[in-house]
Amino acid sequence: MLYNMVSKVSYLLCAYAINIFIGRYLGPEKYGIFGVVFALTNIAYLFLTSGLPQATSKYVGGDISKATPVMKAALKLQLPWSLFLFALFFAGAGPISSIILNDSGLAFYIRVAALTIVPLALFNVYQGALLGSAEFGKEAIGLILRSVIRLFSVIVFVLWGFGIKGAIAGYVCAAVAGAIIARSFCKFPASD
Repeated sequence: MLYNMVSKVSYLLCAYAINIFIGRYLGPEKYGIFGVVFALTNIAYLFLTSGLPQATSKYVGGDISKATPVMKAALKLQLPWSLFLFALFFAGAGPISSIILNDSGLAFYIRVAALTIVPLALFNVYQGALLGSAEFGKEAIGLILRSVIRLFSVIVFVLWGFGIKGAIAGYVCAAVAGAIIARSFCKFPASD
């Protein structure tokens, strides 16, 4: 419970700090763009956070010796689904931005933000496997590191002058780093 609380608090604090930083440093217009873009990608992300990661956790917890095969099976399902959602958002960025949002300039930002979909989908499966194997500390560290990397990379890219593009790129970097870190923690005993 303590690991979970610490990781969630760090996630929320880092997210809060990012929002304050972007709002103050880039101004209300850019902050609005940032909010709209990630509200859209969060829709895709919601499809990938429940169900499969939780099933992974359940089946890994049922028999730790099956952790690697269960995780691989979950990845075989999660990867195509996340690629589909990525393609949908990437290809649909033009119509979404011009028809629905009435601002065709948002298409580029939506496409870049869509790059977070696949690594976050993989991250969720790895985190589910860690939870199922009772590696609560590693699961918490993975979320904390992803949150801190996201905060650091967003601030650095924005301060380097990349503006809203840098803020979104920071999210992409953190998603990729988070997936790599979580995967590195998934060292399970060999299956029977």
